[in-house]
Amino acid sequence: MEGALALVATVISGAFLVPQLRRLRRTQDGGGVSLTAAGVGLVSTVAWATYGFGTESLALVAPSLIGAAQYAALVWLLRSTGHTSPLSVVAALLVIAVSGSASAIAGHGPWAGIGTALTIAVVVQYTPAVLDARRSETVSGISQSTWLLIGVNGSTWASYGLLVGDDAVAAYGVVLGVAAGAVLLAARRASVSEAVRTAVGS
Repeated sequence: MEGALALVATVISGAFLVPQLRRLRRTQDGGGVSLTAAGVGLVSTVAWATYGFGTESLALVAPSLIGAAQYAALVWLLRSTGHTSPLSVVAALLVIAVSGSASAIAGHGPWAGIGTALTIAVVVQYTPAVLDARRSETVSGISQSTWLLIGVNGSTWASYGLLVGDDAVAAYGVVLGVAAGAVLLAARRASVSEAVRTAVGS
């Protein structure tokens, strides 16, 4: 069962950002897409691969490396649309590093420290994505297909984490699912509001 879930997660990890990347490349419209989330995602996926090697959870390695490559492409495309690198990326990474170091120093060991950091990292990563989707005047740059895949990926990793007893992986999956739902809801609301404004103005 664990192997099947890991395989499904690997397949989804190879595809979840593809719709967003294709949309950005085609339209050059990054409206509602968070550069902070993309930057933290790049760093955290590399960290997940390291965690997988260190804890011998090799099922985490391939999807993490695939995700890292996609996040790198997303950062590059967002920069090309005029997004600037906010200081919030640096602040977010500092929070993650400090939390992981604190866990390791508390005597839980280095891999437990990385696990704690990654649990916090996923919250730090996806919070800006949700906030940007809710606050932006337009969400025209958001690919809803990507967020649907993120939601499915989250449920897969949550199930895998529970089965193998890895709290960090389970928490990662839960946060992905919640974030995906929130972004899709924000995108839906924005689309309805835009349709209403168009109807009223016509």
